Amino acid sequence: MIFRKPKLFTFAGIYNEYESDYWSVSLVTTEANDFFEKVHNKKKRMPLVLDPSFEGEWLREDLTDKGILDLVKHGFIKEDFKAHTVANIYKREINSNTPEISNPVEDDRAGEFVLIS
Repeated sequence: MIFRKPKLFTFAGIYNEYESDYWSVSLVTTEANDFFEKVHNKKKRMPLVLDPSFEGEWLREDLTDKGILDLVKHGFIKEDFKAHTVANIYKREINSNTPEISNPVEDDRAGEFVLIS
């Protein structure tokens, strides 16, 4: 996922440390905006991509439940995303760790994934 003008971005996430060597991590999602609602998204959810001005706030150890809810509601980045369809070729025997995996395909192909970029 990248913006129309590529740059790094921050997903909001949560974690638990169960033991010194075991962590559980999850991305925070929120109700999809108009763009993400159209992107292969049956549940109408989207990851919370934090606006850079809210990154420090998200990481505060004393962030309250109200503060978290405010960030979920108002912290989504304002920049535009773009999307295109990619082939559904994710299989164990195929190396999908290549730049070509994100090449666009025709929208009428069956079994496709949408790459948000």
